[in-house]
Amino acid sequence: MREIEFRGKLKGNSGTWIFGSLVISEKSEQNLEGENYAIFPKEKVLPYADVIPETVGQYTGLKDKNDVKIFHNDIVLFNNKDIAVICWFKNSWRLNFPWEFASIGNAGDDTIEVIGNIYDNPELLEVGA
Repeated sequence: MREIEFRGKLKGNSGTWIFGSLVISEKSEQNLEGENYAIFPKEKVLPYADVIPETVGQYTGLKDKNDVKIFHNDIVLFNNKDIAVICWFKNSWRLNFPWEFASIGNAGDDTIEVIGNIYDNPELLEVGA
């Protein structure tokens, strides 16, 4: 069975990523801005942690050639030359190249290397364009 895991950046100025189970709560009197996104960390160091909704990404179930977990919106190097962003498209995980979408398949273990993500390393996308 595939491991279900999410990540998100903690709210505030820490820039820290947290990994675990995603919880989305409805708008309430305490949270008038709308839905609140939180992650229950698998390390159980906190009961839950509020995260920036835009940064939430799901684990694809694949690892790259260095045994690093691949998440939605990771920036990857494909075949040591082409840069792509990992995304969910038409019911499957895909490599989003500037010129096309391509299936990941089971290629993650030897042809894909995670080199960053769109939140921490947007400059990597300019290099690959």
